[in-house]
Formats: sequence, structure tokens, C-alpha cells
Amino acid sequence: MSDVIIHQIPVGPLQVLTYIVACPVTKEAVLIDPAGEEESLGAVIRKEGFRIRYILNTHGHADHVVGNLNMKEMFSAPVCMHEADDDFFHGKR
Repeated sequence: MSDVIIHQIPVGPLQVLTYIVACPVTKEAVLIDPAGEEESLGAVIRKEGFRIRYILNTHGHADHVVGNLNMKEMFSAPVCMHEADDDFFHGKR
């Protein structure tokens, strides 16, 4: 089996680390903590030919999730986060 592809990309004014983890064979990938700079992240994803399957958030800090909506729309991928963070963002707490 080939090695997993991992891109670590600092984005936004706080230089939050966004990750793209992909299968080198299928090019299916997850995007982790899309913290802004969605156009440049999208350019990397398109250039590499990755197909984003999921957008994953490690935690619900605003600087880590700011790019969720744009990336979801750009790649038609579901956003996943812990249910407690999801409840907070949707006013259930």
C-alpha cells in the first residue's frame, strides 16, 4: 500500500494548521480544520486532483471552522464535528 498523502497548510491571521489527508491511489481526501483562505486551499485541492469526502473539525474554535461553509459549498462535502460543538454553533446549549 502507498503512503498516505498529508499536506499541512498554515492559514489565516493566526496561522492555524489546516490538513489535507488523502489516499494516493483514489485521491479521496478529508479536509481538517479549514481555517480560512478557502480559495488557496481549493487551488491546492484541485491541483492535486483530490476529492474531498469530509470536512473534519478537531474542535469548535471559530478560527478553526471559519472556512467550513465555503469549503462545503466548493466541494459538496459534509462537515463533521463533535456533537457538543455542533450544539453550541446551532444554539442548542
